[in-house]
Amino acid sequence: MKVKSIISGVLAAALLLGSASGAPLKKAKAADEFDHQPVPSVKVEKNVDFKDCDADYQVTFSYENTTGKEVKSVTLNGTFQFYDANAKIVSEWSKIPGNVFFGAVGELPMTDAFGYKTGYQVEPWNMAGADYKLKEVSKDHFEITLPLPGFVYEYMYTIEYTDGTKDEMVEDPKNPSEKNPNRKGPFAAKSVVLVGNAKTAINDHGVCFPRADKKGTYSYVEYSCVDGTTQPLAVYLPYGYDESKVYPTIYASHGGGGDETDWIGMGLLPNIMDNLIAEGKVPACVVVVMNHTYFNWDYDKIAKNFEKWLFPYMEKHYSVSKSYKDRALCGLSMGSMTTNTMMLEHTKLFDYYGCFSGGNGSSKVKDLEALKAVSGIYITAGELDMAYMGDSYHTDNDITTIGFEERLDELGINYTKDVKHGLHDWSCWRNALATFVSDTAFEGNVAKGTVKSVTAGKGSVKIKAAQVAVADKYQFAYRVKGTKTWKYASSKSATKTIKGLESGKTYEVAVRAVSGNNKGKFSSKKIVKVK
Repeated sequence: MKVKSIISGVLAAALLLGSASGAPLKKAKAADEFDHQPVPSVKVEKNVDFKDCDADYQVTFSYENTTGKEVKSVTLNGTFQFYDANAKIVSEWSKIPGNVFFGAVGELPMTDAFGYKTGYQVEPWNMAGADYKLKEVSKDHFEITLPLPGFVYEYMYTIEYTDGTKDEMVEDPKNPSEKNPNRKGPFAAKSVVLVGNAKTAINDHGVCFPRADKKGTYSYVEYSCVDGTTQPLAVYLPYGYDESKVYPTIYASHGGGGDETDWIGMGLLPNIMDNLIAEGKVPACVVVVMNHTYFNWDYDKIAKNFEKWLFPYMEKHYSVSKSYKDRALCGLSMGSMTTNTMMLEHTKLFDYYGCFSGGNGSSKVKDLEALKAVSGIYITAGELDMAYMGDSYHTDNDITTIGFEERLDELGINYTKDVKHGLHDWSCWRNALATFVSDTAFEGNVAKGTVKSVTAGKGSVKIKAAQVAVADKYQFAYRVKGTKTWKYASSKSATKTIKGLESGKTYEVAVRAVSGNNKGKFSSKKIVKVK
């Protein structure tokens, strides 16, 4: 049994592989340019005031009280704490049986934003006990300035009033969280701000920053689901989406309590897909984000909904492949448990599975041979993730990532193992998505080319190939029959007219599909006589 292992977090000095590119961790480049000034209520500047902090930026958050009530205090809450990824406890986390989420972290060096050092990673749960009280700089206007490295931050406010009341989980009114305009909510109530730019972002988060060109689009739509109700979807279409082409599809699930907006707003899925597709690391894909909270995580109902309702809806309204070979499923936390269950119990719904932070020991394998034939399985968690190792390990309901990996080992299933920086949080899951779609989903799934038809013209031939869902382009080969040397022509279209051929000669032609660096096999040769 072969297990491909990628350690993308700094698990110990002996395992120091650095970022996903394989290079050791190093300080980001100086923040000399600001190509992404976020929102009116967040001001990003080069760090000049915090000399003892390694952060590239100083970021000022502003809150304006418009409630009409007198404010006692305003506190900024968010992912502005950091931990030392080189600490010994990080490398030992997966070896500590029966730990819980906050267990075994007493030895973990943590700091607030003012103590950030190069190589530290984001700690989202404020175990460091940071207290960021804003100062009232003018009537009902509050501010705080933090030194921060380039990254994607989630934040909210807590407002205490002089009458003793309090508002918690308050979004930045000038930078509200992502919403589906087609329904009232509730939605994930967190504001998100991108600090810095793609070059200065830590933890491989440059892929999360928006591009200036070749941007896809996303929209919220509704479909009739398994119980007859109308439910929401978020659908991402790649740059240059063309109804004449056939696209592979990635289905992405949020976690417990989430909805169809999570991957769009906090996960920054559109930015990630735009960058990876533009860089040729991922074939152009359609991505669908569901709302599984509605189904109360009933796996059988979710499976039936996929097969009988969601797939047919997507195939009717979008130009997506109908083959399960061109479908991938990924999810985080409860979404990961859903992904694991679909993989084990409904294997042929998808051919690629990405499991981010969560196993599912109660699922039963329905078709072992089909499971062994799955084209790609990717499993990851944060290096300090409660789903990486926890109390359920080796119980009948083992939901740990390590426990799930051990189960696949026993079954003889090939998979890719990965460990990300982070805890049970978006700093882990954004990177997980980027790695899954670029390294596992549709990897090598370039079918052998097929020539559907060849039409002879005067000094030319028109070759029509069968469309391949993951293809970026098609390579057409031709030569005079009986000769050894092939000539080639490429086209983004599955149809190509080859001109300048010798009239009266008989030619052999063939075609193959190309997706990024992956090239399919050439088709069988077809014979045609040029007019």
